[in-house]
Amino acid sequence: MANISNTFSTQLTRYKIKERLGSGGMATVYRATDTNLDREVAIKVLHEHLLYEKTFKERFVREARLIASLNHPNIIQIYDFDTLESDSGKVYFMVMNYLPGDTLIDVMTSCRADHETLAHEKTRHIVKDLAEALDYAHERDMIHRDVKPANIIFTDDEHVVLTDFGIARLAQGSNLTQEDTIIGTPAYMSPEQATGQPIDHRSDIYSLGVILFELLTGRPPFDDESTVSLLLKHVQMPPPSVSEFMQVRNPALDAVLNRALAKRPEDRYQSAMALYNELESAIMRESDTERFKPGTLPKRPEGFSAGVKTTTPPATEVLDMPPTKSNAVTRTIQTLVIKPARQNPLGFAALAIAIISFLLIARISQQTANTAPIVTEAPAIVDTENEADDLGAESMAGMGMLGDAAFFFTDFADDDPINVYWQRTPDSAVQRTIEDGAYRISTDERDLATTSLLDPEFIYEDVHIVLEGTLLEDSASPASAFGIIFRYQDNENYNVFAIDGRGRYSVWKLENDVWCELRTACNGGDATDVWEQNEAIQRIGQSNTIDFLLADDTLLVTVNDEFVTFLDESTFGPGPIGIYMATTSQGGATALIENIDIQLGESPTSSMTGE
Repeated sequence: MANISNTFSTQLTRYKIKERLGSGGMATVYRATDTNLDREVAIKVLHEHLLYEKTFKERFVREARLIASLNHPNIIQIYDFDTLESDSGKVYFMVMNYLPGDTLIDVMTSCRADHETLAHEKTRHIVKDLAEALDYAHERDMIHRDVKPANIIFTDDEHVVLTDFGIARLAQGSNLTQEDTIIGTPAYMSPEQATGQPIDHRSDIYSLGVILFELLTGRPPFDDESTVSLLLKHVQMPPPSVSEFMQVRNPALDAVLNRALAKRPEDRYQSAMALYNELESAIMRESDTERFKPGTLPKRPEGFSAGVKTTTPPATEVLDMPPTKSNAVTRTIQTLVIKPARQNPLGFAALAIAIISFLLIARISQQTANTAPIVTEAPAIVDTENEADDLGAESMAGMGMLGDAAFFFTDFADDDPINVYWQRTPDSAVQRTIEDGAYRISTDERDLATTSLLDPEFIYEDVHIVLEGTLLEDSASPASAFGIIFRYQDNENYNVFAIDGRGRYSVWKLENDVWCELRTACNGGDATDVWEQNEAIQRIGQSNTIDFLLADDTLLVTVNDEFVTFLDESTFGPGPIGIYMATTSQGGATALIENIDIQLGESPTSSMTGE
């Protein structure tokens, strides 16, 4: 055994070393026989670089006991741990059950060789086992920090076991959890891990999201040959749409992955089982063929910019537990461990400088490109004009009379009878007119949020709206916005989906005259930057088509045939619908609505599966 001292091997009187199985950034793993109990075990010997701290022995004993206390069918079982003196110093090791099954990375590599992905039903079962294991550990204040396919092993009954809690630490109290240490595998690192920030259980949930993306598509969401570049992608780049890689588009899966891979921990699922539950809901909506049949490994979608390689597996994998079979070849797989500055000043400093420099340059570039201030607050002032005064005489005569005509398509032709149900105020501060085949909303007022309702007396519950419109460039600042009002109660209580002239979107709740962004600030997030960039949204002066589905308290929105957002929304009960426009402190705005199609909103089940 070239990688284990003869002294150590001799002193292990109870265990007979058979072979070296693998090595990672934290330990080397050997297969052995427990001669007392006549059973196969795996012995993990911690690397020497971890032993420098004076308090390491105390921490090792404390943490090994905590790891051994984990008793869950989907977590590796620690049988024993000890310290021995070898000819090169102290040796710290743990003994655990040996699992000869395939690792998840073996399974995914085999799928790639067959140009397939796992069936969605199989993926669902894998994520369920992992979610149960992670929540069990998280409830005991333990986080894994290195959740990845190489640390997941299949049992004989096709369940999975999460291994290598050997680098897990209590969320508080360990010297190795300080801000200037990075532990993990770059392809599966959360943004806070990548920048050396404090982490909690939600970092494991991000890693689980990366694994889910890879199970569904055959590749991770981010990849790069450069470790620094890869970490920067986790920090800065939005995840690609998982539907772009699958044979059948499933916006519900896009929504699950978008939330699991959110940059900020507070925007992610707060438990692994919450992620699994929404995944199950999305997959169970699919047909049996889609759920149970392996998918074809797709080609890279045109225009995809996440840097994912399509011809090779992920470049950086890890194995700190046995590969799967007794005759398995030792693999070159490593965990990234960047130690505190006192141990590795150049390594961590170089990475930190690269990441900080990248973010600073990106921020300066954005500010330079956008010379006008970016609006990061909720729309400022609600239009408080009296609703009855806003309505023209024709519309007043038709209030509440939509009836069977409530679902329709209009291109605002001069002779379209639906025109009478739209608010028209040609002579007011907010001009609403129908002319030249478009509904035009225009104002010179600044910091104004306007409502233009379709028949304020008609109540919509489930509704599907497809709206094509443009913000005119010659009369609006780039940060002005337009969109769809829904669940309108009164001028101080309603919801809005909006896009702005910078290519961003947001979803708002106005409640008792107070604005709150539903995806972020309403859930305790940062309220200072609530508009999210989306490449599908065209900038000011260009037409956008918003496809808006509200059904069963679920909101699903695509823009220009690209998925944008999916969330539960039950702030208000059913109410009128309409068109929204907001101006900024830089000037007024004009929005042209070229056509609108309003249909009865059906359950997202059929819409999300393409049926």
